[in-house]
Amino acid sequence: MKKFLFAKNNIGFIDGTINKPAAKLETYMRWMCCDVMIKGWLAIAMEKDIRLSVKYANTASEIWSDLEERFGKESAPRAYELKQSLTTTRQQGSYVSSYYMKL
Repeated sequence: MKKFLFAKNNIGFIDGTINKPAAKLETYMRWMCCDVMIKGWLAIAMEKDIRLSVKYANTASEIWSDLEERFGKESAPRAYELKQSLTTTRQQGSYVSSYYMKL
């Protein structure tokens, strides 16, 4: 997602380098439109449960900070859990596309 936003020249909305202007400034509405668009991109990229947990964030930067705090650090127990899940995943009659999506 960072690479995508960087390519679109919008990385500043999530890293905080493009600050929200005061409501009385003429750039305020343009900033709000871009921020809402980026919030939409982030929401589309998330699973439903995660999306619901960040839906009350006011800005894309707040969403990004929340996600980075929760998922940005390496967790040995979580890595072990994922490896265990990977080794026990079986096709069990599901479509090949569904099986590979699980993987």
